[in-house]
Amino acid sequence: MQICRSIFLLIAGILVWHNAVAQVTVSGGHVVISAGSHVVATGLSIQNDSSASIANSGTLSTTNHISNAAGGSFSGNGLWKLGGNWTNAGSFAAGSSTVLFDGSGSSTVSAGGAAFYNLHLGKNSNDLTLASAVAVLNEARFLTTNNKIICGNFDVTVGESATVVGADDNDFFVTNGSGLLKRRALGATAFVFPVGADAGTFNPLTLAENATPDTIGVRCMAQPLDKGLSGNPIPADAANVAWEVREDNAGGSSLAATAQWTLSDELSGFVRAECGIARFNSGTDWDLPVAGMGAASGSGPYTRTRTGFTPGVLAVLDEAFLNRVKISPRIMLSGPFNTATSKMNDNLRTLAAFPLNAPNPYGSGKFAHAGWQPSAGYSIPASLLSVTGDNAIVDWVFVWLKDPNNPATNLQTTVALLQKDGDVVDLDGISPVRIPANAGNYIFAIGQRNHLSVRTPNGAGLALDEITATPYDFTTAMTQGFGVNPMKQVQTSPAIFALWGGNTSLNNTVRMTGPPSINDYTVILNTLGAPAGIQSNVYSNSDVNMDGTVRLTGPASINDYSKLLNILGVYTNIITEQQ
Repeated sequence: MQICRSIFLLIAGILVWHNAVAQVTVSGGHVVISAGSHVVATGLSIQNDSSASIANSGTLSTTNHISNAAGGSFSGNGLWKLGGNWTNAGSFAAGSSTVLFDGSGSSTVSAGGAAFYNLHLGKNSNDLTLASAVAVLNEARFLTTNNKIICGNFDVTVGESATVVGADDNDFFVTNGSGLLKRRALGATAFVFPVGADAGTFNPLTLAENATPDTIGVRCMAQPLDKGLSGNPIPADAANVAWEVREDNAGGSSLAATAQWTLSDELSGFVRAECGIARFNSGTDWDLPVAGMGAASGSGPYTRTRTGFTPGVLAVLDEAFLNRVKISPRIMLSGPFNTATSKMNDNLRTLAAFPLNAPNPYGSGKFAHAGWQPSAGYSIPASLLSVTGDNAIVDWVFVWLKDPNNPATNLQTTVALLQKDGDVVDLDGISPVRIPANAGNYIFAIGQRNHLSVRTPNGAGLALDEITATPYDFTTAMTQGFGVNPMKQVQTSPAIFALWGGNTSLNNTVRMTGPPSINDYTVILNTLGAPAGIQSNVYSNSDVNMDGTVRLTGPASINDYSKLLNILGVYTNIITEQQ
């Protein structure tokens, strides 16, 4: 059927066309569908040709396609209902109208640059696929179950006050190409981007803009890649999903995000109790700050939240990707120091009692932890204790990062391992110490359970980052440590400085006088029960020389009393920790 040029057709009731012909064509004429009127074209396509117009304030319905040729016009506040494709190459003044895609077949939409007011999807099982970018001014609504809007390489942009209604794990926007779901003028009110990388995965991302409102777009990616938008898939310690977040106007963003994933998204080794939203930086580096770490919320699906970041590629990663600064410190302990070798004895590692988990008192008292800590604690493999030579393990040590502006404030702590030659390494026995923290300047401190701790001097602090390990050698000069006599000189040529030993009371002094609770000699005596007592093959804080035996008798080389006296010089001396 064709409505010819110069024909003006006013419809004010119900008009039904059946499929006796392939389509209804408006060719140069003008069709006005008044409010309350219904035009139903069963099995027919509706074609509006150049210079023709359809003004729809009622309902125009077809089980097939609706198209508007270049030069043609659509307008009105009515309902446009179709089971096929929407193709607009002309003008479409949407008013307050609704375009509803329904029926059992699939549909495509080519908007021709014209925005929809309401875009509704009510298909039984099939989807709506974009053939152009689409804008929705007021409402995008999913009306039935298992409906998807397939974006491909085209964007869907919803207005500043527009809503997306009815989205869930069966009804969402599939961002399976370069296209994004975009929100105009996103501000402090959070907006849920109901997206998935394919029709079988639903991973919504909720965003709020806490700085200058901007148009923000989101694309869900099938998996996180080590280089953000390229590279190899991250194989473990992650949820197998990522989101690309873009802004229209570069700069000025401070976003807050809540990311969602399911159990089936979790890759091998992923620790849900210790994860966060990471943002890709550069190279293969992901930014996962300590402040963003924590346990996932929910019982499935799961969520994590992060604030104060700029657009980029986001992923949910666990503590394997946590920001960690690197440092390669060097210290000596005066207790096991051997003047014949200018190194430390490593007797303890051969003991059955040597702990494979971080020992007490690490985690309490003056060794109380600060900052993020792994829920599983700290441990090492027994194989590390079989290493000999300069890299042999002497003992566990405790490290702090402190605030340069207020060194009394402990920002982050961890534990590490001390080697025979004084190198301090991470728990793999090889690598520089990696401390959970963002790159920046810090006061660095290190201690050992029965030695007094030492820290770097006041000032700007050490510049630490995640790429290059900063070396710092406390052994070369007294001035490498903060305070008055922060270390003991254990060798003169070349000069070697070591942490003060003998702190068996685990406080901040080494002394042989005073009440039993602070008298390190008395602590040893109480450990033994009697002056002649001997405890062998023990890992004990009372073992001043760290040879695996606690005793107050015998030659000076094996006598903890003699070692304590040697450290103090005079039994009445009191050495105070400089922190």
